[in-house]
Amino acid sequence: MKIAHYTSLLTIALCLCLSACDKEAAKEQSSVESAPKTEAKPTLDAQKLQTANNYLFAQGEEAIDSSLESAQLLTAAINSFLATPSQQSLAQAQQQWIAIALAYRQFFYDKQIALVDPGSFAELNKADFRIGTFPIQPGFIDAFGEYKYSGMVFDAGFELTKESLSHQHGLTDVSEVVLGIHAIEFLLFNIDGKRQAEDFNAVTSLSESDKENGYQKAAELPNNRRREILRLQADILLDDLRELKNIWLSQELTRGTWLALSAGQQTSKAKRTLTNSLTNLMVEIGDINAEATEDRELTVPPSILNNTFSIKRQYLTKALSSCQAGVLFLAEEGKLKEKKKHVEKLLNEALAHLATAESKANNDKKDSQAEASDDKKHTEFWQTAFSNLKEITEALLKN
Repeated sequence: MKIAHYTSLLTIALCLCLSACDKEAAKEQSSVESAPKTEAKPTLDAQKLQTANNYLFAQGEEAIDSSLESAQLLTAAINSFLATPSQQSLAQAQQQWIAIALAYRQFFYDKQIALVDPGSFAELNKADFRIGTFPIQPGFIDAFGEYKYSGMVFDAGFELTKESLSHQHGLTDVSEVVLGIHAIEFLLFNIDGKRQAEDFNAVTSLSESDKENGYQKAAELPNNRRREILRLQADILLDDLRELKNIWLSQELTRGTWLALSAGQQTSKAKRTLTNSLTNLMVEIGDINAEATEDRELTVPPSILNNTFSIKRQYLTKALSSCQAGVLFLAEEGKLKEKKKHVEKLLNEALAHLATAESKANNDKKDSQAEASDDKKHTEFWQTAFSNLKEITEALLKN
């Protein structure tokens, strides 16, 4: 599918989504302001609402636990790499990064709640900004491309501590990312996926050239600062995931705030979150299947985008699976019951498509004709995935 075609479809989908979400938000706000005396009739019976809430928070907790386990393995791999830098140990750390990137995708729907209503779920929004925000400005961290001396790696006067990195993260702009999964991705892979292990070789003493360039001690050298930033990032990620679990389950924060909402408000916010999630996934599919252009801002991280078909498929599948939580909250009054069943059916079909066995061609060496055939199959695969999500979104927005 050509970029222009994707752009056209996405524009339509986004306009529909934004229009419907604005109406839903206005309706929700109006009901709160105009009818304080009596709560609107619940759109889901108490037992089903409880089931939906139990599923939502259990799913979120499981996703965080899985991410935390992956982060621990990533930290161990990074420490091993820093102890003995080599392309092999770097590759092992990179593989563990892929694992946590996939694990955190299971929290995709859950974190969208805070994007739909950042005022009510500010702490959840802040936690995700520290853990999974993307895209990032790589030059804020380290050199890349033509920018040979950019970022805090080369700012010898900037002290490297957990506190200083936390303070610097998003200090003046949301793209100034220092922490989280994608800041670590940049240091492990570089912007082009060609990170060299020698960039992390420890330097124990200053050369004459270093002294001439104004360095006072070995700790100020870029290699050593790059090593320290990566080590700190891994440690902070563990801390932030533990804090995210507290925020998610806290009766004073996310869980308590959500459960304090009326049944109608939960149903409305869950539907808006579901629509928002599906729209974002359509944009991601557009990125995956579009032709590469240097000036295009990506929604999919480069180390996923440039990976195998299998990894990209898992990346979408885990996020879409998390959206099942939102379907449980959909209203069942009158004709809405059939609409909910239809949405459930469409979502299951979309997941079944993503679960389709990938082409055997990914695992074998092929000639150019076979590779071209595989590219066509994959393009068709993503086109179908996009169409499936578009159909679900339209079903949700249909009156």
